[in-house]
Amino acid sequence: MQTKEGITKEQSTMLQGVAILLMMFHHFFLAMDFCPCTVVHVDWVLKFAWFGKICVGIFAFVSGYGMYYVMQRVNKEHFFPALGKGLQISFRKIISLYLKFWFILFLTKGVDLIFFDEVIDPIEFVKNMFTISISYNGSLWYLQQYVQMMIILPFLDLFFTSFGKKQEQNKKRIFYTSCVAAVFLLAVIGRVAYRPLWELLKGLPEKLRLAYTAVFVVGYFVARFSVFRKLNGKMEKCPVLLQLLLGMLLIVLVVAVRIQLATDAAYATMDFILAPILIYGLLLFVGNCKVLGKILYPLGICSTYMWFLHGWMYVKTFVQMVNMHLYTLQFYLIQVCIDFVVALVLVGMERWVKKRIHRK
Repeated sequence: MQTKEGITKEQSTMLQGVAILLMMFHHFFLAMDFCPCTVVHVDWVLKFAWFGKICVGIFAFVSGYGMYYVMQRVNKEHFFPALGKGLQISFRKIISLYLKFWFILFLTKGVDLIFFDEVIDPIEFVKNMFTISISYNGSLWYLQQYVQMMIILPFLDLFFTSFGKKQEQNKKRIFYTSCVAAVFLLAVIGRVAYRPLWELLKGLPEKLRLAYTAVFVVGYFVARFSVFRKLNGKMEKCPVLLQLLLGMLLIVLVVAVRIQLATDAAYATMDFILAPILIYGLLLFVGNCKVLGKILYPLGICSTYMWFLHGWMYVKTFVQMVNMHLYTLQFYLIQVCIDFVVALVLVGMERWVKKRIHRK
């Protein structure tokens, strides 16, 4: 069913396929006043749109899970070199994602400038380029979140790493103790002498979006402690039909519970528990349903470009969608297909460029 890692790269990609479908449903039907199609059963569509926010939890969990294995390639004989190498890996991941984003940013803004006569403010463009501002695409807040999680990762990984040499273990203890002491000292200074610093520290949990960071950390721990691998060992003894039913049960359970818990569209408080359960349910169900897996896999391959593009494509096709008088599912499937085809072309272009670079 799964490999020794618990989740294979192929399954990780399929999970991203599920996540992008949920993300698009979440964004398209979040605000019914601006929906370009006829929505039947508005309450249920809205509830499922709110549920779709768990897409962030899926992306964060998969990132944390996969990055645990990436960090195991680091030589951890010495503390500070290992920390430096870990940060280097994290920054490479960040740059890799930003390169894709910049490609889409220049492409879409180029089209807007040439074909739609849009006036582009250079300062605002640069701010969006580095996600200081996300006025062009509100969903890019997750790029900011991704940067935070990638930076936290090496510190998290080494905190739970035991070094063979006592000297290196002592360096680790001194480093983390100093970090805690520095935060405590800043809090005291802010509380006693400089109020703006205190207000800044108080606002950090909200700015860091700890609900999503928590899912990322849980993904890391699930990989580190081989939780899914151990579960797989037990599930492999069960008949395929039972695995399918259990997977379906877990999916339905999470959908029902999260719909009941969600107080608004941005709800994510319990996703650090619900997202892993949903993911394991999906692994059981999709892992034993090859047809569904074959549909989700290419969507996962294209998920990053679909994320960057779907808001822009939605705006550009809005009038046409209104004129077509579509129902909910028709509109959703057409938008998914449009974004998927464009993203597939861009993935092909990216692979072609990489091959050319490697040849040189």
